[in-house]
Amino acid sequence: MAASGLAAILVGATAAALGTVLLKLGPRQDPFAANAVGSAVSIPIAAGVSFALGESHALPSTAESVWPLLYLTVAGSLGAYVIMSWLVNRWSVTRTAYVTVVVPVIALGLGSLVRHERLTGLSLAGTALVFVGLFLGMRPRGQLSAD
Repeated sequence: MAASGLAAILVGATAAALGTVLLKLGPRQDPFAANAVGSAVSIPIAAGVSFALGESHALPSTAESVWPLLYLTVAGSLGAYVIMSWLVNRWSVTRTAYVTVVVPVIALGLGSLVRHERLTGLSLAGTALVFVGLFLGMRPRGQLSAD
């Protein structure tokens, strides 16, 4: 992978983490309004970078290509960001961050159900590892001690 791609991933992950922490530190906000403001700020930035990089802006032309776009827009973006914002208002940032490791597990399940993709032993083992990590990481403090 190119260094610029790795740098983009690092910047994106850092920005997401910073946004989550800032949302938690500020006054409690409506998840829909917070995401509307975030989207309004980020759309011109993302569009500017996209045009500067010369990316294609062709719209989907078949029903087969529209459904994934609609799913990613509604569930993957609107739904996920609103749920994360709602959780940040109720949980700690650390606990909320654990939710993000479930996303690949959901993608595996959807791939298997919708596209009939084969689940390998390694992907099932990874899924089990994710759930063990969630179980251990989300337990209240002090419950792992041998008291």
